Amino acid sequence: MAVSFGPLETCGPTARKFEAAEFATKRIQAITGASEVRLYGSLAFDATMQLTFKLNEADKNAFYACYYAAYGMYKALEIPETFFAGESSVLDKVDFSDFPDYLRWRWAAKPSHETLRPDLHRLQANFIATLDIRS
Repeated sequence: MAVSFGPLETCGPTARKFEAAEFATKRIQAITGASEVRLYGSLAFDATMQLTFKLNEADKNAFYACYYAAYGMYKALEIPETFFAGESSVLDKVDFSDFPDYLRWRWAAKPSHETLRPDLHRLQANFIATLDIRS
């Protein structure tokens, strides 16, 4: 069961960095210089997304609560649509309609924050979209 962030009062991310998923490939080069690329699966994996937020105290605590509820990277996350959309005045909406639906978002690293002033924090959240083995 996926872990949810719950409702956030503060706006969406103020910065976003996204790396597309990759495929399991290997380039094999002969001593003559000729090479061949092999594909070891038809599904992509390990897309990454790094988000920066300016949050109030309650929303900052919601991120940490989600991290601990997910046991770090162990459980999958339900990432709100606003994380992808951002705030229209700050970030353009990214179209994730062609994003592979078989990938599951997880924490890639512990969330970290710096306090800008009382009740205002800049939080960094790193996520990874993993290809899970289904049993």
